[in-house]
Amino acid sequence: MSAVEILRQARALIADKSRWTRHVTARDETGNAVASLNPSAVCWCAEGATIKCAGDVNRAQPIIGILDRTSHSMFGRCVAQINDGMKLAPGFTAHEQVLSVFDRAIVDGEAANA
Repeated sequence: MSAVEILRQARALIADKSRWTRHVTARDETGNAVASLNPSAVCWCAEGATIKCAGDVNRAQPIIGILDRTSHSMFGRCVAQINDGMKLAPGFTAHEQVLSVFDRAIVDGEAANA
């Protein structure tokens, strides 16, 4: 699976705000922090969703790097900081900003592969 495909899957995973979280990579149905690849996980942060969709932390790291570079170019912060609400653009929620980072990274990745 390509980086763009993993980005698309990770974005789709957290597009529903109920499947997105902050401050930890994943949570179970009771809200406890769990590993991103834990079968009991029901919601993920941007990095956690990427790890889940990549299927492996090592495979996810370069893709998280893509998200970080994209997030820095858009908001001046890494994706984890945007995910956790450290710098919000006026009128946008952290969730909306995270999705916009995924959207830009996907578009940029498609353009690079065209």
